[in-house]
Amino acid sequence: MPSFTRTFRTTGIRELIGGDYGIITLSIRYAIAIIFPIVTTFFLAFSILEDSRLLPRTAYLLDGVFKKIGMSGRTVIPLLLGTGCGTMAVIVTRILETWRERIIATVLLAVGIPCSAQLGVMIGIAPDFIAMLMWISIVTAVLLITGFFASRILPGEGGFLHGNSTGESAEA
Repeated sequence: MPSFTRTFRTTGIRELIGGDYGIITLSIRYAIAIIFPIVTTFFLAFSILEDSRLLPRTAYLLDGVFKKIGMSGRTVIPLLLGTGCGTMAVIVTRILETWRERIIATVLLAVGIPCSAQLGVMIGIAPDFIAMLMWISIVTAVLLITGFFASRILPGEGGFLHGNSTGESAEA
C-alpha cells in the first residue's frame, strides 16, 4: 500500500483513496490505459488529416449531407475536432459563416459528439465490432435527427431568436 495512505487511520478511507479500486489508483490507471491512447490516436489522425489537406476535401464531399440539415460542409471541421475536445470545437465554430450554422453546430457538439475521454470509455465498454457499429449508427442517427430539428427550429439567417451572424436584429 502506498505510504501516503498510511496516515489515514481508517481502513475504509485508505481503500477509498489508494486501494485496488481507490480514487487515485483508478484515475491513474484509466488515464494511462484508456484515455491517453485514444487522445494520442485522435490527435495523430487529426494532424495527418490537416497536413495531407484532406480536411477541406472532406468538407467539400460532405457538403451535400450538411446542406440537408441547413449547414455547409465546413461544419465537419468543428465536429471532427469535437471528438478530441468539445470546448475547443465550440470555439472553432467561429469559422462557420452564419449565426445559424454556429448554433446548429454547437447543438450537435453538445448532443451527439463524444469527447475523447467519453470515446475512450465507450470503446472500452464495447470492444466487440458489432457493438461498435451499433454505437456509431446510433450516434449518426442522433446527429442527423438533432440537426434536422435544429434546422427547422432555426429557419433562415437569424432564426426565430433575435440575432444573426453580424449581431444585428432579424428585422434589419
